[in-house]
Amino acid sequence: MKAAKIVTQRLVLEVLNAHAVTQTYVDWLTDIAVNQYLESRFETHTVASVKAYVEAVLHSADSLLLGVFVAETQLHIGNVKIGPLNRLHQVAEIGIMIGDKRYWGQGLATEAICAVSAFAFQDLGMRKLEAGCYVENQASRSVFLKSGYQIEGRLRAKWCVQGQRQDGIRLGLLPTELPILNDHVGRACKTG
Repeated sequence: MKAAKIVTQRLVLEVLNAHAVTQTYVDWLTDIAVNQYLESRFETHTVASVKAYVEAVLHSADSLLLGVFVAETQLHIGNVKIGPLNRLHQVAEIGIMIGDKRYWGQGLATEAICAVSAFAFQDLGMRKLEAGCYVENQASRSVFLKSGYQIEGRLRAKWCVQGQRQDGIRLGLLPTELPILNDHVGRACKTG
């Protein structure tokens, strides 16, 4: 997959490699507050298994895993994934995890989603982006809505959460719907 480095006002998003996988990263995946809405919560994670996953995505032709780093400190705080990409229909799935809880509630996830969405449209040639979340995941839904995504549907009883069925929400974004704030960068949008 194409190398990428995206710089926003507060973040640097760049292709993640196995060197970025630390015990702290693995701890995010096992933290109940972080993983409560991630499908990866059903797996056992080790530094070796996460490195293998990162390497597999790194060599994938249809997915791109970007680390989310604080620009000022270069601290790795999460990841954004683009993919799988459907090049025939020019559609891609977007997902995000801010694993470092110290950075929650600061608009960084919205900034990252806006930036990666602009990148997917401008640099990868996508014509539509899609995302999904559990109906109870208000934070994720809010981030995508702030980034211009529209709710396109509700998937009834899609997920099993603690023995209960829960609906899923599907969201989508077209290039004309991305709220661009900064023409100079072209990859930032409203974060408030």
